[in-house]
Amino acid sequence: MGVFAKLATAMNEAIDTSKKDVLGTLPPSLARFQAFHDAYLGRILADTAHFDRRLLEVVRHFLKVFADAGKPCIRVRERDLSAILDDDRVKEMVELGHGTTNGGPAVRKDVVAAAFDADVANLAPDQFPKYGYLGPDSAMMDMVQCSDLGFHYGNVRFVLRRETMAARTTLCMGNGVNFGCFYFKVPTWLEHPEPTCFLSLPHHVDLMKGGVPMGKGPAHPEQAMTMFAVACLKGMLTKENFHTIGDVFEGAHGFEFFELHYHGHLVVSRDVERVDICRWTDETPEIFKAVKPRFDRLGIPCNLV
Repeated sequence: MGVFAKLATAMNEAIDTSKKDVLGTLPPSLARFQAFHDAYLGRILADTAHFDRRLLEVVRHFLKVFADAGKPCIRVRERDLSAILDDDRVKEMVELGHGTTNGGPAVRKDVVAAAFDADVANLAPDQFPKYGYLGPDSAMMDMVQCSDLGFHYGNVRFVLRRETMAARTTLCMGNGVNFGCFYFKVPTWLEHPEPTCFLSLPHHVDLMKGGVPMGKGPAHPEQAMTMFAVACLKGMLTKENFHTIGDVFEGAHGFEFFELHYHGHLVVSRDVERVDICRWTDETPEIFKAVKPRFDRLGIPCNLV
């Protein structure tokens, strides 16, 4: 094992115990993830043995800068707020039975099986990860510069508490679902990001359906990493504008946004730090008036943007 692989293994062993949720148990969707993540990282390190290792350190550095600068967020639709408050929990599409992913819950199960090496046959519907993104602190900036997320996922942004969520949150560079790209990258830890999260080497080939997906990764891992590193070193992508990565890369596949995955239950009263509601329909102000007192009672600031 090379020195970089040894360092990565030692680091992951050191942080492994921090991956349990606030209840003290490892979320079932992460049961096999650490070993899977480490093995994939080892493949990348071996495949880039001929390449300048400084690239890896640049990529690691900027991934960490952006991960620390951003806010863990998730979008929901305003019409669902009352039900979410009644349940005190944000539910995922497998549990709900519907969502925005083409192919519905069946495709989401395929994604989770490949991306996290999860035994989806033994995951209960409420044990699938919830999908969100890394956003800016400013609600107005988020609503304007990440407006596409509003159309796809909802006009309400929950900003999540790092102290209860970060250790069980994973990160993926770009959309981790579209066009089978989940067979060509592996999410990484939000707190300790590694370059596994870029389009790269294939994995879980045995699970691929219908041949090689449209979103197959580059032939060599350093291709996507080099694009990312150059944008960062040239000042095109910074901790002030990281959330506009889709614009910086002009919509390039694999750089749409910083996708996050929240493992374990997402409990509103425990895990939500702030709620930002974007004016979206004629009913938005009335919905805001109805739900704001309920968030106030939970001690969660709720803003109409």
